[in-house]
Amino acid sequence: MTPRILTTIAAVLLLAGCGSTERPPAVVGEARELSREGRDAFREGRLDEAYQAYGRALELQRSIDDSAGIVRTLVNLAVVGKAAGRRADAIVCLDAVDRYIASVDASTGVKPGDKALNDALAEASWMRAYLHADAGNAGAAWAEIERAKSRPGVSSGGSAGRFANLEARLHLDSGSPAAALTAARRAQRLNQRSGDDSETADSWRFIGRALSQTGDPSGAYDSFAEALELDRELGRPAKVTDDLLGMARAAIDAGRPDQALACAERARTAARAAGDASAEAQAASIMRSL
Repeated sequence: MTPRILTTIAAVLLLAGCGSTERPPAVVGEARELSREGRDAFREGRLDEAYQAYGRALELQRSIDDSAGIVRTLVNLAVVGKAAGRRADAIVCLDAVDRYIASVDASTGVKPGDKALNDALAEASWMRAYLHADAGNAGAAWAEIERAKSRPGVSSGGSAGRFANLEARLHLDSGSPAAALTAARRAQRLNQRSGDDSETADSWRFIGRALSQTGDPSGAYDSFAEALELDRELGRPAKVTDDLLGMARAAIDAGRPDQALACAERARTAARAAGDASAEAQAASIMRSL
Protein backbone atom coordinates (compact mmCIF):
# COMPACT_ATOMS: atom_id res chain seq x y z
CA MET A 1 0.00 0.00 0.00
CA THR A 2 1.47 3.34 -1.04
CA PRO A 3 1.19 6.60 0.93
CA ARG A 4 -0.76 8.02 -2.01
CA ILE A 5 -3.45 5.31 -1.77
CA LEU A 6 -3.79 5.68 1.99
CA THR A 7 -4.09 9.46 1.73
CA THR A 8 -6.69 9.22 -1.01
CA ILE A 9 -8.91 6.81 0.88
CA ALA A 10 -8.52 8.60 4.20
CA ALA A 11 -9.70 11.79 2.58
CA VAL A 12 -12.72 10.05 1.15
CA LEU A 13 -14.64 8.95 4.21
CA LEU A 14 -14.37 7.43 7.60
CA LEU A 15 -17.87 7.84 8.89
CA ALA A 16 -18.20 8.90 12.50
CA GLY A 17 -20.97 7.75 14.76
CA CYS A 18 -23.77 10.14 15.67
CA GLY A 19 -22.83 12.39 18.56
CA SER A 20 -25.13 13.09 21.48
CA THR A 21 -25.02 15.06 24.69
CA GLU A 22 -26.90 12.29 26.49
CA ARG A 23 -25.20 9.22 27.88
CA PRO A 24 -25.87 6.42 25.35
CA PRO A 25 -26.85 2.85 26.29
CA ALA A 26 -23.84 0.69 27.11
CA VAL A 27 -23.90 -1.26 23.84
CA VAL A 28 -24.17 1.92 21.77
CA GLY A 29 -21.43 3.64 23.74
CA GLU A 30 -19.08 0.68 23.36
CA ALA A 31 -19.75 0.51 19.61
CA ARG A 32 -18.98 4.21 19.26
CA GLU A 33 -15.77 3.85 21.22
CA LEU A 34 -14.66 0.94 19.05
CA SER A 35 -15.47 3.00 15.95
CA ARG A 36 -13.31 5.84 17.28
CA GLU A 37 -10.50 3.35 17.90
CA GLY A 38 -10.88 2.07 14.34
CA ARG A 39 -10.82 5.57 12.90
CA ASP A 40 -7.71 6.53 14.88
CA ALA A 41 -5.91 3.32 13.94
CA PHE A 42 -6.75 3.86 10.27
CA ARG A 43 -5.42 7.40 10.24
CA GLU A 44 -2.19 6.19 11.82
CA GLY A 45 -1.81 3.43 9.22
CA ARG A 46 -2.55 0.56 11.60
CA LEU A 47 -4.96 -1.10 9.19
CA ASP A 48 -5.23 -4.52 10.83
CA GLU A 49 -6.12 -2.88 14.15
CA ALA A 50 -8.65 -0.66 12.41
CA TYR A 51 -10.28 -3.67 10.77
CA GLN A 52 -10.52 -5.50 14.09
CA ALA A 53 -11.98 -2.51 15.94
CA TYR A 54 -14.60 -1.89 13.27
CA GLY A 55 -15.41 -5.61 13.20
CA ARG A 56 -16.13 -5.61 16.94
CA ALA A 57 -18.24 -2.47 16.58
CA LEU A 58 -20.23 -4.15 13.81
CA GLU A 59 -21.11 -7.13 15.99
CA LEU A 60 -22.45 -4.81 18.70
CA GLN A 61 -24.47 -2.82 16.17
CA ARG A 62 -25.90 -6.01 14.71
CA SER A 63 -26.90 -7.18 18.18
CA ILE A 64 -29.34 -4.24 18.46
CA ASP A 65 -30.16 -3.96 14.73
CA ASP A 66 -28.71 -0.44 14.56
CA SER A 67 -29.37 0.09 10.86
CA ALA A 68 -27.37 3.29 10.38
CA GLY A 69 -24.53 1.95 12.51
CA ILE A 70 -24.39 -1.35 10.61
CA VAL A 71 -24.22 0.35 7.21
CA ARG A 72 -21.77 2.98 8.42
CA THR A 73 -19.39 0.40 9.87
CA LEU A 74 -19.56 -1.86 6.82
CA VAL A 75 -18.59 1.14 4.69
CA ASN A 76 -15.68 1.88 7.03
CA LEU A 77 -14.57 -1.75 6.76
CA ALA A 78 -14.70 -1.39 2.96
CA VAL A 79 -12.52 1.72 3.18
CA VAL A 80 -9.97 -0.11 5.31
CA GLY A 81 -10.01 -3.12 2.98
CA LYS A 82 -9.38 -0.93 -0.07
CA ALA A 83 -6.56 0.93 1.65
CA ALA A 84 -4.96 -2.41 2.57
CA GLY A 85 -5.06 -3.51 -1.05
CA ARG A 86 -7.86 -6.00 -0.41
CA ARG A 87 -10.40 -4.82 -2.98
CA ALA A 88 -12.30 -8.11 -2.77
CA ASP A 89 -12.82 -7.60 0.98
CA ALA A 90 -14.15 -4.10 0.32
CA ILE A 91 -16.67 -5.47 -2.18
CA VAL A 92 -17.76 -8.16 0.30
CA CYS A 93 -18.54 -5.43 2.85
CA LEU A 94 -20.53 -3.40 0.33
CA ASP A 95 -22.42 -6.52 -0.76
CA ALA A 96 -23.28 -7.05 2.91
CA VAL A 97 -24.77 -3.55 2.95
CA ASP A 98 -27.01 -4.44 0.00
CA ARG A 99 -28.15 -7.71 1.61
CA TYR A 100 -28.94 -6.01 4.90
CA ILE A 101 -30.87 -3.15 3.29
CA ALA A 102 -32.82 -5.64 1.18
CA SER A 103 -34.00 -7.24 4.43
CA VAL A 104 -34.89 -3.82 5.86
CA ASP A 105 -36.82 -2.90 2.71
CA ALA A 106 -38.70 -6.22 2.87
CA SER A 107 -39.70 -5.72 6.50
CA THR A 108 -40.07 -2.13 7.67
CA GLY A 109 -38.62 -0.22 4.73
CA VAL A 110 -36.03 2.57 4.83
CA LYS A 111 -37.82 5.71 5.98
CA PRO A 112 -37.13 8.86 3.91
CA GLY A 113 -36.76 10.80 7.16
CA ASP A 114 -34.02 8.53 8.52
CA LYS A 115 -31.19 10.90 7.66
CA ALA A 116 -28.43 8.92 9.38
CA LEU A 117 -29.27 5.74 7.48
CA ASN A 118 -29.78 7.46 4.13
CA ASP A 119 -26.49 9.34 4.54
CA ALA A 120 -24.69 6.06 5.28
CA LEU A 121 -26.32 4.42 2.25
CA ALA A 122 -25.18 7.33 0.07
CA GLU A 123 -21.61 6.78 1.26
CA ALA A 124 -21.91 3.06 0.50
CA SER A 125 -22.96 3.90 -3.05
CA TRP A 126 -20.14 6.41 -3.36
CA MET A 127 -17.60 3.85 -2.21
CA ARG A 128 -18.87 1.25 -4.66
CA ALA A 129 -18.81 3.81 -7.48
CA TYR A 130 -15.26 4.79 -6.47
CA LEU A 131 -14.14 1.16 -6.60
CA HIS A 132 -15.66 0.78 -10.07
CA ALA A 133 -13.96 3.98 -11.26
CA ASP A 134 -10.65 2.81 -9.79
CA ALA A 135 -10.99 -0.45 -11.74
CA GLY A 136 -11.71 1.42 -14.97
CA ASN A 137 -15.35 0.34 -15.06
CA ALA A 138 -16.94 3.70 -15.84
CA GLY A 139 -20.34 2.31 -16.80
CA ALA A 140 -20.79 0.57 -13.46
CA ALA A 141 -19.57 3.68 -11.63
CA TRP A 142 -22.15 5.87 -13.37
CA ALA A 143 -24.87 3.31 -12.64
CA GLU A 144 -23.98 3.38 -8.95
CA ILE A 145 -24.05 7.18 -8.92
CA GLU A 146 -27.54 7.14 -10.41
CA ARG A 147 -28.64 4.56 -7.84
CA ALA A 148 -27.34 6.81 -5.06
CA LYS A 149 -29.26 9.79 -6.39
CA SER A 150 -32.49 7.88 -5.85
CA ARG A 151 -31.85 8.11 -2.11
CA PRO A 152 -33.33 11.11 -0.25
CA GLY A 153 -30.99 14.07 0.13
CA VAL A 154 -28.12 12.79 -2.00
CA SER A 155 -28.43 15.50 -4.66
CA SER A 156 -28.48 18.30 -2.09
CA GLY A 157 -27.00 16.82 1.08
CA GLY A 158 -23.49 16.69 2.47
CA SER A 159 -22.37 13.98 0.05
CA ALA A 160 -23.47 15.87 -3.10
CA GLY A 161 -20.09 17.52 -3.57
CA ARG A 162 -18.27 14.22 -3.20
CA PHE A 163 -20.43 12.67 -5.90
CA ALA A 164 -19.85 15.68 -8.16
CA ASN A 165 -16.09 15.25 -7.71
CA LEU A 166 -16.38 11.63 -8.76
CA GLU A 167 -18.39 12.67 -11.80
CA ALA A 168 -15.62 15.13 -12.71
CA ARG A 169 -13.05 12.35 -12.42
CA LEU A 170 -15.09 10.03 -14.63
CA HIS A 171 -15.49 12.74 -17.28
CA LEU A 172 -11.74 13.37 -17.25
CA ASP A 173 -11.02 9.66 -17.53
CA SER A 174 -13.32 9.45 -20.56
CA GLY A 175 -11.69 12.41 -22.31
CA SER A 176 -14.49 14.92 -21.71
CA PRO A 177 -12.74 17.89 -20.02
CA ALA A 178 -15.58 20.38 -20.65
CA ALA A 179 -18.08 18.14 -18.85
CA ALA A 180 -15.48 17.54 -16.13
CA LEU A 181 -15.06 21.27 -15.65
CA THR A 182 -18.80 21.75 -15.19
CA ALA A 183 -18.99 18.93 -12.64
CA ALA A 184 -15.87 20.07 -10.78
CA ARG A 185 -17.07 23.66 -10.49
CA ARG A 186 -20.40 22.40 -9.13
CA ALA A 187 -18.50 20.18 -6.70
CA GLN A 188 -16.33 23.07 -5.53
CA ARG A 189 -19.37 25.17 -4.66
CA LEU A 190 -21.10 22.31 -2.87
CA ASN A 191 -18.02 21.24 -0.92
CA GLN A 192 -17.12 24.76 0.12
CA ARG A 193 -20.70 25.34 1.26
CA SER A 194 -20.64 22.17 3.37
CA GLY A 195 -17.22 23.00 4.84
CA ASP A 196 -15.51 19.89 3.50
CA ASP A 197 -11.98 21.18 2.91
CA SER A 198 -10.51 17.92 1.61
CA GLU A 199 -13.23 17.53 -1.02
CA THR A 200 -12.97 21.24 -1.87
CA ALA A 201 -9.25 20.78 -2.49
CA ASP A 202 -10.01 17.82 -4.74
CA SER A 203 -12.54 19.96 -6.63
CA TRP A 204 -9.91 22.63 -7.29
CA ARG A 205 -7.52 19.92 -8.51
CA PHE A 206 -10.13 18.56 -10.93
CA ILE A 207 -10.82 22.11 -12.12
CA GLY A 208 -7.10 22.53 -12.73
CA ARG A 209 -6.87 19.31 -14.72
CA ALA A 210 -9.93 20.22 -16.79
CA LEU A 211 -8.67 23.75 -17.51
CA SER A 212 -5.30 22.34 -18.54
CA GLN A 213 -7.07 20.21 -21.13
CA THR A 214 -9.36 22.98 -22.37
CA GLY A 215 -6.56 25.45 -23.09
CA ASP A 216 -6.51 27.69 -20.02
CA PRO A 217 -3.13 27.02 -18.37
CA SER A 218 -3.19 30.22 -16.29
CA GLY A 219 -6.58 29.30 -14.86
CA ALA A 220 -5.29 25.78 -14.26
CA TYR A 221 -2.26 27.11 -12.39
CA ASP A 222 -4.47 29.23 -10.12
CA SER A 223 -6.78 26.27 -9.46
CA PHE A 224 -3.91 23.97 -8.49
CA ALA A 225 -2.63 26.76 -6.23
CA GLU A 226 -6.04 26.92 -4.50
CA ALA A 227 -5.87 23.17 -3.93
CA LEU A 228 -2.33 23.48 -2.59
CA GLU A 229 -3.33 25.96 0.10
CA LEU A 230 -5.98 23.62 1.44
CA ASP A 231 -3.87 20.47 1.17
CA ARG A 232 -1.01 22.07 3.06
CA GLU A 233 -3.38 23.00 5.89
CA LEU A 234 -4.86 19.50 5.87
CA GLY A 235 -1.42 17.86 5.92
CA ARG A 236 -1.91 15.70 2.81
CA PRO A 237 1.59 14.99 1.43
CA ALA A 238 0.53 13.09 -1.70
CA LYS A 239 -1.99 15.76 -2.64
CA VAL A 240 0.51 18.57 -2.03
CA THR A 241 2.87 16.90 -4.47
CA ASP A 242 0.08 16.47 -7.03
CA ASP A 243 -0.81 20.15 -6.70
CA LEU A 244 2.77 21.29 -7.22
CA LEU A 245 3.19 19.01 -10.22
CA GLY A 246 -0.02 20.40 -11.68
CA MET A 247 1.25 23.94 -11.15
CA ALA A 248 4.55 23.07 -12.82
CA ARG A 249 2.87 21.61 -15.90
CA ALA A 250 0.42 24.50 -16.14
CA ALA A 251 3.28 27.00 -15.91
CA ILE A 252 5.06 25.23 -18.78
CA ASP A 253 1.91 25.46 -20.91
CA ALA A 254 1.56 29.14 -20.00
CA GLY A 255 5.12 29.84 -21.16
CA ARG A 256 6.55 30.49 -17.71
CA PRO A 257 9.54 28.11 -17.46
CA ASP A 258 11.14 29.73 -14.41
CA GLN A 259 7.91 29.37 -12.45
CA ALA A 260 7.55 25.80 -13.69
CA LEU A 261 11.07 24.94 -12.52
CA ALA A 262 10.41 26.37 -9.06
CA CYS A 263 7.18 24.39 -8.68
CA ALA A 264 8.80 21.18 -9.91
CA GLU A 265 11.66 21.63 -7.45
CA ARG A 266 9.20 22.05 -4.59
CA ALA A 267 7.31 18.98 -5.78
CA ARG A 268 10.50 16.93 -5.90
CA THR A 269 11.44 17.98 -2.36
CA ALA A 270 7.96 17.20 -1.01
CA ALA A 271 7.81 13.83 -2.78
CA ARG A 272 11.26 12.83 -1.56
CA ALA A 273 10.34 13.72 2.03
CA ALA A 274 7.12 11.70 1.74
CA GLY A 275 8.88 8.69 0.21
CA ASP A 276 6.88 8.94 -3.02
CA ALA A 277 9.38 7.73 -5.63
CA SER A 278 6.93 7.99 -8.54
CA ALA A 279 6.07 11.64 -7.88
CA GLU A 280 9.72 12.45 -7.27
CA ALA A 281 10.60 10.96 -10.68
CA GLN A 282 7.85 12.99 -12.34
CA ALA A 283 9.16 16.19 -10.78
CA ALA A 284 12.73 15.38 -11.82
CA SER A 285 11.57 14.72 -15.38
CA ILE A 286 9.90 18.12 -15.56
CA MET A 287 13.05 19.78 -14.23
CA ARG A 288 15.22 18.07 -16.86
CA SER A 289 12.89 19.23 -19.60
CA LEU A 290 13.28 22.91 -18.70
